[in-house]
Amino acid sequence: MKRGIRRMCGIVGYIGRRPALPVVLDGLKRLEYRGYGSAGGAVTGNGRVGVTKTEGRIATLIEKLAREGAPETTVGIGHTRWATHGRPSDANAHPHTDCHGKVAVVHNGIIENYLVLRQRLKDRGHRFRSETDTEVIPHLIEEYYAGDLAEAARRALATLWGEAADAVDLVDTPAPEAVGARGVDPAETLDARLARAERRTAEAVIDRERAAARPDLTVQAGVRRFQQNGDAALVVGVSAPIPVFNRNQGAVAAARADAAAAEARERLALARSIRTLRDAQASLVAANARVEALRGRILPGAETAVDLARRGFEAGKFSLLDVLDAQTALTTARTDLIAARLERAKALAALERAAAQ
Repeated sequence: MKRGIRRMCGIVGYIGRRPALPVVLDGLKRLEYRGYGSAGGAVTGNGRVGVTKTEGRIATLIEKLAREGAPETTVGIGHTRWATHGRPSDANAHPHTDCHGKVAVVHNGIIENYLVLRQRLKDRGHRFRSETDTEVIPHLIEEYYAGDLAEAARRALATLWGEAADAVDLVDTPAPEAVGARGVDPAETLDARLARAERRTAEAVIDRERAAARPDLTVQAGVRRFQQNGDAALVVGVSAPIPVFNRNQGAVAAARADAAAAEARERLALARSIRTLRDAQASLVAANARVEALRGRILPGAETAVDLARRGFEAGKFSLLDVLDAQTALTTARTDLIAARLERAKALAALERAAAQ
């Protein structure tokens, strides 16, 4: 292999019948030519995971293992790290573990959405010990674990956004046309339906008040005795104002006014739903266009520029500053892509919220 400015982490894993630690350390030594700033390893057996890691050379790791010891097991992993997220240090060296030290992970690559995941995990009580992006992986596995380690690992990996486009596409938001194909009726959104229900309630109050109309009569009854002959007679009196019926006009008028106001609110809610849906769809289309531009043109162009700068540096045509400038542009493009994906996810959420039925 021709050596140049490009560096990769080294990863070694072993499952077999021999003691794992010597095999892992020998594998890491064979990968020293790649260059690294820290090294570490983990072995597991009898329900225990032993992790040892250190800044510096593999020889320093071997000395640390000699002092601290490690379980004699036949399963182990090892890692040499070039620093990307977090400076070279004992804490930032791989492997990284979950809160209880039961899951150990080594990783080569960049997790683009690790800051969001890290904060979410912190909010759920997870404790982080390093500055690296990799540490979110064991904590995600711990979060998802419900008796099936393989399933927890699959769910954790599906949550990550990495450098490879295929991996990112697994967790990308749907395209705007997929959302628009649902044919959302603005009249069936929650706001519009609530306003319609309020209008119908107001109309029902009108009917109730009309039904409350009744005859406005006064009835009197009594017995009258005639002194001349001692006879008695039943006397009944009825009095009625004009008009005869109490039509409950005041309450009916008030109910009609409420119904008119409810109808106006319904029209306003429908107009607001139409505007909100259109704005949300437009925002999603714009956000998706930005993601596609970054992913399809800008990011590949930045990656090509970095590759050319590295080749030019190795050939003596470019300076190291040229390589660093190209790398800075690539990092900016990746950061912009993360931000664009976040905005697209927000736009999709806004559309889903506006279209809720």
